[in-house]
Amino acid sequence: MGLELATYISQLDKSWPLPADLTSQGDDHLRLLKKVLQAQFPGASGDGFSKKIIATEDEINRLLGVTSNIQQQFDNLYEIPSGTIMMFYQQSAPVGWTKVTTVNDAMLRVVTGNGGGSGGNSSPINLAHTHATSGHILAENEMPPHRHYEDPIGYPGVVATSGSGPVIISSLAANYLLSQSTNRRVASTNTGGGASHSHGNTLNTDITPKYIDVIACRRD
Repeated sequence: MGLELATYISQLDKSWPLPADLTSQGDDHLRLLKKVLQAQFPGASGDGFSKKIIATEDEINRLLGVTSNIQQQFDNLYEIPSGTIMMFYQQSAPVGWTKVTTVNDAMLRVVTGNGGGSGGNSSPINLAHTHATSGHILAENEMPPHRHYEDPIGYPGVVATSGSGPVIISSLAANYLLSQSTNRRVASTNTGGGASHSHGNTLNTDITPKYIDVIACRRD
């Protein structure tokens, strides 16, 4: 029997060599087996695997049904189209991205319509509000310090003179004289303390919105 020819394992005949074959061809069969194994499992160098295969048969069988390069499939799965803009919680743009510098100090607003607009000024958050303050009746000690002046005789329009007795004049003239000469009027002691007062309606509302700093980047 002649020496069989094979490049891959499937081409080897498991019934060869036959019992009657020449023993002098045994070395030829061994060299053929080495050539087939190196061709079937070339490894990185082309001379056969240079590392021990530690994957189990179950792990290798998980590749059943794979029809193309697995790494390429992963790359295509997570590929982000060029021009896509995303937000990143970091200081600089990642590799393959360019920072967008046309937007600064702006809050994010989620919309159900078309996105990508430049937005407004204060429209996303309306901080306008109204405070209603209840009324308060001033107590005596809350009034500014002041005096009350009275007619020296006690009757409107009567002014004491340096003559023989009171002279009755008109109320208009009496008011004028009293306003021009305080020594003709009788003044009460000071009243009112100028104390502070409360309206009983104190409102302390923190309307400062929380935020985080992000950067916008465009896929190269």
